[in-house]
Amino acid sequence: APRVSRLIYPCSKGRYLTGHMRCSAMMVLMISLKMGMCAALRTSIVSSNPPITRPASPMASVYAHQTNAKPPLQLEVEQTLRLRTFGLAFGLTLVGLASCAAVHEEMITLPALFVPASLAAAFLGLVAWMAVTLSYEEHRPPLCEEMLVVRPSPGKGNGLFAAAPIAAGTFLFDYQGEVLRSLDELFERYPDGRGAYIACVNSEMYIDGADPESGLARWMNHRRRGPTVQARKQRFGPSPAMHFYAARDVAGGEELVFDYGDEYWDAMGITPLPE
Repeated sequence: APRVSRLIYPCSKGRYLTGHMRCSAMMVLMISLKMGMCAALRTSIVSSNPPITRPASPMASVYAHQTNAKPPLQLEVEQTLRLRTFGLAFGLTLVGLASCAAVHEEMITLPALFVPASLAAAFLGLVAWMAVTLSYEEHRPPLCEEMLVVRPSPGKGNGLFAAAPIAAGTFLFDYQGEVLRSLDELFERYPDGRGAYIACVNSEMYIDGADPESGLARWMNHRRRGPTVQARKQRFGPSPAMHFYAARDVAGGEELVFDYGDEYWDAMGITPLPE
């Protein structure tokens, strides 16, 4: 068997740490940190576009009330949310265990690890959270409704059109409708999870624009290539919302469209019209 090098390194308390133990501890630290960061990164949600669905069958709603059983799709979504939470907790735990192992092996000392690192992490986390939150806050008034018009769109039913030129970056409006505060409310209304006008802002806010009087955003059609509108979700902060902006200069009479995203069409179980 190959011989293992046993170089001796002095430690701060007068003990000695062999070379292969030092390398092993360092490898455990690096692997644990990498696994922790990967697990934490996998918790970010993907959902940049609102899942939208058609109204559910009244009989399905009656059945759900009679059995008190959650629809399979709701159970799947709840499981995904639990896995995300577990992944974040698991990642943070690995980072903590790696740090404790490094302290135990005297590769780093307690003051050097917890005092500067904790303060720096707290400060950077606060700055990042504030920056992201404030970057999505929208205090400008929406575009005047007289500059927008709902009229038939060829092959798509009704659509939303610009009645006058709109400059790129203009704040158009928010997605409006009845606010549902939980998955239970969402699936009580749509047991099959297919609400055609549901916009998911975050895990505790779903906006149902099924009512034709909900607002103008509900009238926008889908286009993947060259959309004229960009959606941005304000997931955190005091005013969660879904904002819409002009993705480029829009000419008068041009239709306002945005990309619904693959997740929307997967949830609906249909294929979008070819462009």
